[in-house]
Amino acid sequence: KIAAGFVNQTSVPPNPMGTCSTAACHSDGKGTLRATPAWGSAALTVPGGCSACHSVAPSTGNHPTAGSKHASYYGTGVTSCVQCHTDHSVQAKPFAHATSAGHRAIEVKFATGGSFAANQCSNVYCHSNGRGTYTPPTWGGSLTCAGCHGDATSNTLSGNHAKHVNNAAFLGTSYGCVECHSATVSDNSTISNFTNHVNNVKDVAGSKVGTPVSGTCSTSYCHSDGKGTMKSVTWTGSTALTCKSCHGADAAPAFASIAGEPNYSNAGAGQPRANSHENHVASAADCASCHADTTVNGTSIKSGNFHTNNVRDVKAGNGKSFTVVGNTCSAVTCHSGNGIVAGVPDVQWGA
Repeated sequence: KIAAGFVNQTSVPPNPMGTCSTAACHSDGKGTLRATPAWGSAALTVPGGCSACHSVAPSTGNHPTAGSKHASYYGTGVTSCVQCHTDHSVQAKPFAHATSAGHRAIEVKFATGGSFAANQCSNVYCHSNGRGTYTPPTWGGSLTCAGCHGDATSNTLSGNHAKHVNNAAFLGTSYGCVECHSATVSDNSTISNFTNHVNNVKDVAGSKVGTPVSGTCSTSYCHSDGKGTMKSVTWTGSTALTCKSCHGADAAPAFASIAGEPNYSNAGAGQPRANSHENHVASAADCASCHADTTVNGTSIKSGNFHTNNVRDVKAGNGKSFTVVGNTCSAVTCHSGNGIVAGVPDVQWGA
C-alpha cells in the first residue's frame, strides 16, 4: 500500500541530478575517492572513461609517468596499464571491477608472466639478464644495467662477455656494449632503443660482430685472419684462443704457422691474398718487426685498438726500418745487408 502523500520523483527528476563523491567504487583503488559524473549522464566508455577514476598513471612508486623508466618502455597512456594489471578494457563489462574496490588488494598481473608479492616483482623477463636469471626489484626502487645484467669488472655478465668486455690484457682493449648491441644501446649505460631492450630477443648487431646464428659467430671480423677468412666461434665455448686460432689456421695451409702468422697460399704480388709471411717469420718476436703498433713480442697485444680496427697496420719495429707505399716496401734494412749491399731494389709483398 502506498502511503498518502507519496510524491513520484521518477516522472519529474530533480535538476540538476546529483553526484556521488565518497563511493569506494568510484576511487583510484588506492583510497582517493572521485566525484562521479551526474546521475543520468552518458555511460563511461573505454579507454576514455578510465580516467574518471584513475589517473593516467599514478605518480607513486615506479608507475610510467613522464620521464620514468617504465614510461620509456610502455608510454604514459592507459595502454601502459595492461603491462602490470588485468586488461579490463577487453572484458564484456569493462567497469565491473569497480564493484570490488575497497574489498581486495590491487591486482598485479604481468603481461609477460611472473608474480608480485611483498612489494617485489619475481620472474619478470624485463627484470632479467635475458638468459633466464631474474632480478627481484623492489617497487619504488631503482636499478642500473648491472642490477640485471651484471658488470664487466665483477665478471658477472653471462656467456663469454668477460672475454670481450674485461680482457684488455689479452685483446689490447675491452669492447663496449655497443660493439655487439648497437641496435639496443649507444654506449655502456644508455639504451637507445627501448623496444629492443625487452623484446625477448637477444638483438646482436655491431661494427665487429657480423651476423651470429644460433649462438655462433662465423662472420665476425674480430675472429678472422684479417684478410677475409672468418673463423667460427661459439658464444658458450670454453676453448682458449691464441694467435693461431685466427691468423695461423687456414683451412688449406701452405705451411705450418710458427707464431700465428697467416699461412694461406700466396696468391702473388698485387693480389688481395698476397702472402710473404713464410719468408719473414722464424719466431714470434718477428711479428713486431712489421706490426710494432700491434705487438711488441708476437705473443701479446699492445694496449689500444690496432688489433681489430679493420686495417692491416704495418709499422717497423725490432730495430728494423722500411717505407711502405701500397704493397711495396722500399729502404728496407733487412734487404740491404745492413747497408753492405747497395742498390737493393724495392720489394713487393707476395713477389
